[in-house]
Amino acid sequence: MRGLRWTIGTVVGALGVTLALNWRGLGDGLAYLDDLAHYRPAPAVPVAPRGRYAALYDLVPLDNAGREEYLEQWLGQRGLTPQRLPIPNSRQGNFLLRLGSDGPVTMFVAHWDKVSERPTYQGASDNTSGLVVLLAAALTLARQPLTRPLAFLWTGEEERGSLGAHAFVAWARETGFAVREVYNFDMLGRGALVARPVSARPGFVFTLPLRGLMVYDGRTLRPTAPHAPVDEAVVRRLRAAQPDLRIARMMTALGDTNVFNAAGWPGAMLSAANLHYLNLIWHNDADRVDLLDERNLDLAYHLILTLAASD
Repeated sequence: MRGLRWTIGTVVGALGVTLALNWRGLGDGLAYLDDLAHYRPAPAVPVAPRGRYAALYDLVPLDNAGREEYLEQWLGQRGLTPQRLPIPNSRQGNFLLRLGSDGPVTMFVAHWDKVSERPTYQGASDNTSGLVVLLAAALTLARQPLTRPLAFLWTGEEERGSLGAHAFVAWARETGFAVREVYNFDMLGRGALVARPVSARPGFVFTLPLRGLMVYDGRTLRPTAPHAPVDEAVVRRLRAAQPDLRIARMMTALGDTNVFNAAGWPGAMLSAANLHYLNLIWHNDADRVDLLDERNLDLAYHLILTLAASD
């Protein structure tokens, strides 16, 4: 009996130590479990084929060359002429659309490339979703008076080490293009929106006793380094614009936001808050249009409009 009590005490103590070490990530972990428990394959509101995000259906079957051509033509046909900026050592380019007056811009970003061009891979969430939300928001804002300088940026080569984002930062420095803040939309589709801190290794970060800081991305468990939280000024602006938006602490992301933050541009990566859903579809053939819920895309669209109108 004494041995049993000692064993139980050891287990409870170990769990207590683990929880104490990981209290910062407890909210993110509970949110993930809640997403897992309530996930349903069919979305409550599928994306309307003739609605605001109809371009989604045209884009998902295209390879990257076709997606780039479609993006430029879609904007041009609606009277919006983006500036194509080359990416060194790549056939892909970045597309910059400026709206409003001159001055440091509030910039909205989505990468337009997809990780695979095999016929079975759509890349609906990653990142056709962000691409079409920016198209819809840019068209709306271009038709109304603006109170501040804005820019929309569609980056290429995000899936190849964010080469497009690196190229854009270099171009901005060379030309004196001033950026006030950057909101990067990547992997939309389910639930609310979440602003995620960036790290060199994405996933759920936690401290493992005797091992230190680890990250689990749904497939592998690896050591990782500490990461910075989302900028507090950015958090305040996001919460003022959309009170239900989640702010993750230990669910990290990797993408263009890493590059922009490293350049000294405050901002955040915004994605679907249902992290269980994102784990299911990330970089595999499950990333299909029929799993997207239009309400999540609407949240991103309206967030852009609100941020564009705020001081």
